[in-house]
Amino acid sequence: MVKINSFLISITFLVSCSGAEITNKKTAEEVIQQFYKSSEYQQYKLSDGPFTTALVSLRIEEIDLNFVAKDGGEAEAFREFINTQTNFVIARNKISLN
Repeated sequence: MVKINSFLISITFLVSCSGAEITNKKTAEEVIQQFYKSSEYQQYKLSDGPFTTALVSLRIEEIDLNFVAKDGGEAEAFREFINTQTNFVIARNKISLN
């Protein structure tokens, strides 16, 4: 009986530790939600500057995120947000002109 209790306590501890590690990491969805709430995005939305009409794909390997900005202004706001508000690195930048 003691061995079973020790085993169950060990399993519970391992599961709780692994769960804590997962919750401390940002997911791609959380980063996107934070971006849309950020001052960088709000400034972009309020600006009236002409932006190049292009889809810009930005990749963050650490969290398996492919973010597609609808124009150069949104892409620049996302880059600024990532560079100033996170520790992530944009690994790839791909532009598709419309």
